[in-house]
Amino acid sequence: MDIKQHLIPNRRNRIAELRESLSDISRKELDTELVRMALSGEIHLYGHDDPTETTEADREAAVIFGGEPCYLIYI
Repeated sequence: MDIKQHLIPNRRNRIAELRESLSDISRKELDTELVRMALSGEIHLYGHDDPTETTEADREAAVIFGGEPCYLIYI
């Protein structure tokens, strides 16, 4: 699975948008791959600095990493 081809470097990539792009991949499979990539240092998972930026779509699409909901990916 090549998730990086769906991400733009040096930009906040929303996990909600990634899920839309990769709708044929199960949530569990995508979450597992994102966590693996974060642990290996390939990507960075973050929450919003300003909680008011978090949309309902972000909350629904969140990946739990380090016990925290993450809505954004940086590469």
